[in-house]
Amino acid sequence: TFTMNSKKSPVSKSVVIKASDTTSFPAPEGTVWDYPMPKEDIGISYQEIHGRFPKKGKCCNSICHEIYFIISGSAIFIIGDKQYDIRKGDLVIVEPNTTHYLKSKNLKCITVTRPNWYESQCKIVT
Repeated sequence: TFTMNSKKSPVSKSVVIKASDTTSFPAPEGTVWDYPMPKEDIGISYQEIHGRFPKKGKCCNSICHEIYFIISGSAIFIIGDKQYDIRKGDLVIVEPNTTHYLKSKNLKCITVTRPNWYESQCKIVT
């Protein structure tokens, strides 16, 4: 749990996860560095994406919410039937069971998922 008030410091189970502890997943579209989390209720990754992702079709995650914080670069992010121009400082939230894909220009982002993301709950649909 995490609590905070004006008189006390945050209370949490603290941990440092080093970049050297990540698992990288290189692909033609870029690379994802997945950070091992102490619990399965949340996931976090750093991503560098170049071009369209996925290459064909759309992603659809059946379980997790996805939150993308854009560090640098830009992209056209298509969520359902809506298109958004995104760039540094923007935040993108994708609900479960929502199709999405993006066309990026050297995009770097932090992605937070709740619960943790696993390939088995992600489908590519056409």
